[in-house]
Amino acid sequence: MEIKTYKLEEQDRYVDFRSYEDGVYFGDPCYVVPGWDADVDLWDRLCDKMFEKVTRKHPDTGEDYTSREEPFDSRNNVRVVEMDKYGAKFYMWSTSYGDGCYPITLNNKLLEKVGVDAGCLSIIPMSLINRWGNESEAKRLGYVYDGPGLAGYLSVEEGDMHWNNWDILTGGLDEDEDDDDECYWSDQDEEMYG
Repeated sequence: MEIKTYKLEEQDRYVDFRSYEDGVYFGDPCYVVPGWDADVDLWDRLCDKMFEKVTRKHPDTGEDYTSREEPFDSRNNVRVVEMDKYGAKFYMWSTSYGDGCYPITLNNKLLEKVGVDAGCLSIIPMSLINRWGNESEAKRLGYVYDGPGLAGYLSVEEGDMHWNNWDILTGGLDEDEDDDDECYWSDQDEEMYG
């Protein structure tokens, strides 16, 4: 199976998911893209496609070293992911500050807070997640929506996503937020490791 990933260009920013009857998932893609525990580790293959090996000279020693870097700034650009086997595409971007718990709003009304463990968020058709068999993870660890309003211009700026009347803001974390407002997965971590 071939995986393609590339920057969403300005002329392609109108994203229309209205034809997906099962709706869409908002959340960290690492929770729903099949990973190490699946027959095919699509998450690992996707991560390999997201980064390029770059050889640089160390500024102090002059020695060559190799690192993996994104070909574009995914905090300010949306990434398109296509998996030819499934004939579907989805969209992802990096958050402002990496992992955390971020509010998702529709028409400026808070719907949910979604957890992030891979430093990125996504919008994925539920039909694709259903084919992967990860519906329960999507509902438990992200936000699933199957109502109207699933079309509009998609953009990200400094990790803040805007799509029609949807927003996921990752840059304005309020240090004084009440701990009772944490994400579901955060409570689970505390129970497991606390």
